[in-house]
Amino acid sequence: MTKQELEKLLGREVTPTEFETANAMYMDCGEEVDKRQFAADYARHADSIILQGVIRTLAMERDSFNSWRKQCNDSLAKLNSERDEMIDFLIEQAHETSSMDLRAKAIEMLGPNGKARYIRICLEKEYDLWGIDKKDLLTVLVTK
Repeated sequence: MTKQELEKLLGREVTPTEFETANAMYMDCGEEVDKRQFAADYARHADSIILQGVIRTLAMERDSFNSWRKQCNDSLAKLNSERDEMIDFLIEQAHETSSMDLRAKAIEMLGPNGKARYIRICLEKEYDLWGIDKKDLLTVLVTK
């Protein structure tokens, strides 16, 4: 809901702070709440001390949750980056040492379509493909 919509439905102007509060409440109500129903209920209860306390608590909880979510996303991005570095290292070491075990671990870490992703990385890094890589490449090409 926009500030103008809320003002029209309430029949009065609202401050930017009041709009932010009302809009957050409206968004928290979910999609099933009609704008007109919300505005009518808001007009009846906007000055409720209990409601204002709940709104403040909800805003603090939302801020806390958003901060936690950002920390989680940052940690996940770091872990994904570290995983990608480890995969690159495993592939490099597999080719330097001709290790099938390191190749297998890299493919496992690449997840779904690991063999195809492994081959793509090897080609991008201009590594020689091993016999098994060529067989896997043919399998990937035939199934696509």
